[in-house]
Amino acid sequence: MNRRCITFLMSCYIKDDPVALKEALSSINESNEKYKVQVVIVLDGPVELNIRNVVEYYGEQSPNDIVISELPINRGLGIALRHGASLCTGEYIFRLDSDDISIPTRVDSSVFFLDYNPDVSVVGGVIEEFNFTPKDCLRLRKVPNDFESIRKFAKFRNPMNHVSVCFRKNFFDTVTYEHMPLYEDYFLWINALNKGLVLRNLNDTFVYVRVADGIGDRRSGLSYFKKDINFVISSIKVGHLSYVQAFRYLLARVLVRFLPNNIITKLYKIFLRSNSE
Repeated sequence: MNRRCITFLMSCYIKDDPVALKEALSSINESNEKYKVQVVIVLDGPVELNIRNVVEYYGEQSPNDIVISELPINRGLGIALRHGASLCTGEYIFRLDSDDISIPTRVDSSVFFLDYNPDVSVVGGVIEEFNFTPKDCLRLRKVPNDFESIRKFAKFRNPMNHVSVCFRKNFFDTVTYEHMPLYEDYFLWINALNKGLVLRNLNDTFVYVRVADGIGDRRSGLSYFKKDINFVISSIKVGHLSYVQAFRYLLARVLVRFLPNNIITKLYKIFLRSNSE
């Protein structure tokens, strides 16, 4: 009996943690053996030797089909994933970040759902955050399930957990990643919705996401707000936001971007706690 082919798509860059990367890659090996697994790893620009060693060792030892592609310079996540998506051969493509842990049951759950919902182009799930080991802080990020709720939610917030999603391969025949720093996935969903593609989410937890309580440091400051502005301008251009909606979007974020990091972290934890109940 021929095994169906699925692909895991990952991008690595110079600042990645080799220990976390090893854990992420190891979690792929725990996927159901009924599938033929391809793993596409894009090295986004030059990387440290210890990162390269982890990737190459995995390529030598893994039972999976490994494709390692190197970009000569760092192009950013959007460009790296667009390049990687072009190398994927699996019927279904699973995203995974280089420091997260994929839960094995996500494969069967996603494949089963897409098999029985041919109108759906992408399915995602819940993510559970952790600091050092899974289950050490029990913070969940849930997102809307049905298509109409996702479409409404997407107006002002990211409607899917990027690292949890599974694409149909032909999704990328219609839309693909663009260079949109910190908003690569959100902008992808916006363009997919504009093209009439159907997105769905399940209530299952699919990925353990490493945060190590660095929330405030990466969610505040002028550089982050400039990326908010860039995203909003692009969203206006594609018709996702009106000028009034864009103003509301930025107003809500400017208050947060310039608050002290410890306050941002506390607010984020409160939000996730309420979102999990």
